[in-house]
Amino acid sequence: MLGAQAAAAEPLLVRAAEALRAGPSASGLIRERVLVSLAYVRAELGHVDEGIALLDEITAEPPLSGIVAGQRGLLLMRSGRAEEAVGPLDEAVRLLDEGLYERIQQQLNRGLLRLTRGELEPARSDFLTCVTLAERQDRPLLRLQARHNLGLISYLSGNLPQALRELDEVAEQLRDRPEFAYVIRVDRARVLYSAGLLEDADEELVRAIEDIGRGGRRQDLAEIDLTRAQVALAGGRAVQARRLARSAARRFARRGSRGWAVLAELTAIRAGLWIGDRRVADPDRVRELADHLQADGFVEDAAMARIVLVHCLLATGRTVPAGQETTSALRLRRGDQIVVRLARREARAAFAEATGDRGRAASERRAGLDELHRYQASFGSLDLQTAVAVHGRPLAAGGLDAALAAGRPAGVFAWAERTRALASRLPPVQPPEDPDAARALSRLRALRQELVAAQRSGADVPELRRETAELELLVRKRSWYLPGPGDVARPAGLGQAQAALEPGGTLVVHMVSGGAVHALVVTSRRSRLVRLGAAAPILERLKRVRGDLDALAVTGFPAAFRATVRSSLDAGLDALDADLWRPLIRTGGSGRNPAAGDGPVVLVPAGAFTAVPWTMLAGLRGRPVSVARSVTAWLAGRRGAVAGDGPGGVVAVSGPGLPRAEAEAGAVAALWPGARGLTGDRATGAAVLGALGGNRVVHVAAHGTHEVANPLFSSLLLADGPLFGYDVAVVPAAADHVVLSSCDLGRVTERPGDEVLGMTAALLRAGTASVLSSVARVGDEQAHDLTLAYHARLCRGEAPAVALAAVTQQQPAPFVCFGRAW
Repeated sequence: MLGAQAAAAEPLLVRAAEALRAGPSASGLIRERVLVSLAYVRAELGHVDEGIALLDEITAEPPLSGIVAGQRGLLLMRSGRAEEAVGPLDEAVRLLDEGLYERIQQQLNRGLLRLTRGELEPARSDFLTCVTLAERQDRPLLRLQARHNLGLISYLSGNLPQALRELDEVAEQLRDRPEFAYVIRVDRARVLYSAGLLEDADEELVRAIEDIGRGGRRQDLAEIDLTRAQVALAGGRAVQARRLARSAARRFARRGSRGWAVLAELTAIRAGLWIGDRRVADPDRVRELADHLQADGFVEDAAMARIVLVHCLLATGRTVPAGQETTSALRLRRGDQIVVRLARREARAAFAEATGDRGRAASERRAGLDELHRYQASFGSLDLQTAVAVHGRPLAAGGLDAALAAGRPAGVFAWAERTRALASRLPPVQPPEDPDAARALSRLRALRQELVAAQRSGADVPELRRETAELELLVRKRSWYLPGPGDVARPAGLGQAQAALEPGGTLVVHMVSGGAVHALVVTSRRSRLVRLGAAAPILERLKRVRGDLDALAVTGFPAAFRATVRSSLDAGLDALDADLWRPLIRTGGSGRNPAAGDGPVVLVPAGAFTAVPWTMLAGLRGRPVSVARSVTAWLAGRRGAVAGDGPGGVVAVSGPGLPRAEAEAGAVAALWPGARGLTGDRATGAAVLGALGGNRVVHVAAHGTHEVANPLFSSLLLADGPLFGYDVAVVPAAADHVVLSSCDLGRVTERPGDEVLGMTAALLRAGTASVLSSVARVGDEQAHDLTLAYHARLCRGEAPAVALAAVTQQQPAPFVCFGRAW
């Protein structure tokens, strides 16, 4: 019953209760049953104690006494008094016969109460009993509610792929019951939050508010505000998190939901600590909140409160000795959800640092990240693997900051590898055939083409956009159900990296810490740390350079305009060279003392810096450059030579709509003995996927699009529509080298942990050794000429990075080799 409905129902129920004082109605309705409903309405309108008082008036025998007990338990549970609700709900289940509809309702409520208290197996037993009773009584709606709650058991047990599958299956069957929409959205948002898909979680919560409407239940609206606050806090939006948490606290207080109000206040304090507002660091108040949550049955939240207490003690300089209350707060417990477990590890590390034990702090952070990595390995979806890293951000940042402060290259290298691009250390998972996903992708290809055609004609096609968005979500959801490999490769060590570098070769690992960019420069003989400067202005210069490159790729602009843009681009590239490369080769006081060698270069950039047009920087022009996701991934990759007598051949593909594409594909094929072309109607997605799996070199000349919001929907336009990153990521791509003669497909969307997603990342994830792609738009003529010159060198036996260095020395362009390209 929504808030507006409750307000309208209250006077009717009051009148009915008065009218029934003299006895039951002609239809058999008795006053006690009306009071049960009135109690619920009073509670929903913010008068929980009055609702319970109404129930206290009722004297009844079973089954009504069971219904009254169950209603009392429900009111207590919804107001956050979980501990008080245990007895009434146990009594309700005991008093109500298994053949009654109400028995299933109360067993559902008791299961939810047990979930709140962290009693997962008893809760599972309740829900399984509900499924059995609902089937016996032919109550399909209650059966679906129980199945939904079993999905929550999977979530709280840490099996997020299974939880998402179970929740979505129930949601599909309840799609014609809008009264359940907001409940499903809120629960799904909580699972997405645990998976690190914060934007998706917040979108579900916003839509849940729309489902409830303005006259919505105060309790539910407050819970949504609180969950949105927790999502915002995980995403680093602490100011927004505090505002939402305070809003939730006010709503809970007005309703009389004590336990929930306490939880909202705790979330606001956590947000304040994140911001650095030490006024909120009141250990006594946080201790009181923790006691309240424990007493009210919020077991997991009480644990988080005691973790926050440790941070408050540290913020006020009160480093209490180990063995007092911090021991209980920081003790690791089996069954902790991943978010709580990682928060406990970070608090243990902070406490160790405050007491001068830096070694212990580093050990705690390493252990926490290892736990996160094992958790990531439970996901088979690249989307989930990269998203969940957000929960390890405090541990990763703290460890890297400490390593940089210590200034030892080996320690910095270890932390950089431990904290970045974990997905590159997970073996790819081959999913089973999924006809639903295949049909959705097929329909999506057609819709994307219809949408482009409509946009070119200036037509407004909201229904087309809506269906496209729904299909994209369906494809993403289906990928989330895939279980993970379970195994995580160990990160590489500095010695391994040095041993792999040939004489004169250089490895540069870029890191961002405390708002500054640092570079670890490694050669076969030495390693050195260099602070490069503030990150924000460098990223702003990169943005302008990308804009200039995009503008120059467009034909038809006046010569004067192009000259101005060219001048701006040259200045921007020079500035980026000064920011990111020149400091590594500066002359020392006693003569030339370069940190970097003069041979080939491996770059491992911090996320956003992946999009730098590295081959266009003056200091790197003419040098073989490979850009890798991590050093571990680079070392694990196959070497990038592509010519010779290896298995497989060469395939050149052309997509529609590019005037030079077919000629380019033909010219590339002509350079390689025995090469074949896929052009015209033969250049389908299936044909290209087949080529990626069985050939040494695949060249694709086609329109490319990078999707910033959903990077695995980045695409290549082929004869039968777009080929998506989702297509590529799940098909083994054994090609030694892929050339993407397309715009933008070297671009990435950055996620925490220097995880990056896009078409190039999908190809590397699928097993491609190296990829040539552009980090900006490129003119058709420039791409045609450059890639032909590039292939002419490849087919003579040059490694990709070597060939690109030679070509771009004469024809500068934003093409970059990704993977192990030398």
